[in-house]
Amino acid sequence: MADTEQFRALFDGLHRPLTAYALRRTGDRDEADDVVAETWAIAWRRRRDLPEDPDRARMYVYGIARNVMANARRSVRRRRALQARAVAMAGPMGVARPRHHDLVLEALERLPERDREILLLVTWEGLGHAEIADLLGLSVTAVANRVSRARRRLRGAVTDLEEEDALRRVREP
Repeated sequence: MADTEQFRALFDGLHRPLTAYALRRTGDRDEADDVVAETWAIAWRRRRDLPEDPDRARMYVYGIARNVMANARRSVRRRRALQARAVAMAGPMGVARPRHHDLVLEALERLPERDREILLLVTWEGLGHAEIADLLGLSVTAVANRVSRARRRLRGAVTDLEEEDALRRVREP
């Protein structure tokens, strides 16, 4: 995809979804903007390597973004831990979320990165198994198996948290 117009069309069609993807993954607007900027800079430098097919080019750019985030994962984890401590110290913010929402988010955090990633690609990014297979370099069957196992682990983690919560309530006066 050496053509500047083709690259511009890819950028115009993918910039918003890519920004949303990065924001959901990082949890921080500034970091998400940095991920997206770095992703597009790399994509521009490698524009001759971009596939001609728009869907494959889209997956190629998502792959770049995934790698950019992987390179920054350690600092993101430190920041998330700091944010969690700050929220815990601040107490309720006046915004009530359903308990099941918090349970699912907490359960998701307990999953291994590999499970969390596959579930987020399916649910938040809305990618199909074939697209994920292309993005991760796996077969569609492998993706289907990973999704199934990750969902099972997520259900188990939610159940564990519900049991922990019930035990905590019983022990509290």
